Amino acid sequence: MAVQASNGKFATPVAPVCDDDSCSLSTTSSALFATCNARTIDNTENRGLTVCPKQVTTLTTVSDFSTDFCSDIVPSMCVNLTCGAPSIYANFKTGLDVGCESGLAGSTGPNACINSPGSWAVIFGAWVGGADFGVGNSKLINTVSCLIEYGNISISQTGTNPPRVKRNSFKRSPYALDSYNSSISNVRTFIWDESAPTTPYYFTLRVVGTGWNDMYRQPFAAGLLGNDASNNAEHVARQIEDNFDWATMGAFARIPNASDVVTSTRTSTRVYVYNELVLLILLVPFLGSLLGTWGRWVVGSDDDAVGYDPQTWSWVRVYPDISKQRVPGYLSSQILVARYKGG
Repeated sequence: MAVQASNGKFATPVAPVCDDDSCSLSTTSSALFATCNARTIDNTENRGLTVCPKQVTTLTTVSDFSTDFCSDIVPSMCVNLTCGAPSIYANFKTGLDVGCESGLAGSTGPNACINSPGSWAVIFGAWVGGADFGVGNSKLINTVSCLIEYGNISISQTGTNPPRVKRNSFKRSPYALDSYNSSISNVRTFIWDESAPTTPYYFTLRVVGTGWNDMYRQPFAAGLLGNDASNNAEHVARQIEDNFDWATMGAFARIPNASDVVTSTRTSTRVYVYNELVLLILLVPFLGSLLGTWGRWVVGSDDDAVGYDPQTWSWVRVYPDISKQRVPGYLSSQILVARYKGG
């Protein structure tokens, strides 16, 4: 169900932890993690097509119609594509390398045994597009080789949005499966012996020119490879990685309490801050008034007010045009008299 939902681009389930976007969570969850390599090869021998490049003669052998392609992770894991009617135009396999499991291949280097701690399985497939309807590129052979590992990965979720995995946070487990404290160790049987062909990534697709096609009976293969197997190697490699990420997020969303979840909540508070523009608005009128009167006012004298002494004052009161009228009486020493000298 998970791989079919991921192939169909359905959103992952949402963990019932947060009610709105003010809430977010993060956790480290158990995960199966896929890392895939994609390659393309020129299809010079019409592999996967119903017409072979050579005429059948008495000297023709089976190898003239079939080519093996092998994983770059586990070289002993191979699949074949053939030409003719029917032709094998897509072939996927999931499993372990028997020689490696027996200890013959060693435990170091790029082709190390995948039964080492953290290794889960290998998926390898080869296919040719356009074998039936000519939709894909039949001149290229696509291959994809994926290493599946188990360990821990970081997951985050904001509000009621689907969770997201941080692929660069994956940590491969340093423990063997028999000592790995996770429910993952209970489901590895899908890659062993007779159980391997029941996995989604284990199928063979054949086609005959009359319209018979195995893809009609393989909905998962159709979703992964696309119409007439037209999806290229890079697309399928990323899709397999996304499928395992989807399964990890789906498992977390179903039982989020199985992981240590950290929840954060944001609240909004009104905060008043200083804005320089406010000060500018206040200063502009003040500076305008100051500059508009600068040099246009002079301190008055006894001619303006009887008994006025400008040497004793503490604050200012301005009387415009005071020179045009006399102020009767004696002025207090607390008053400064000024007159406007402008025109």
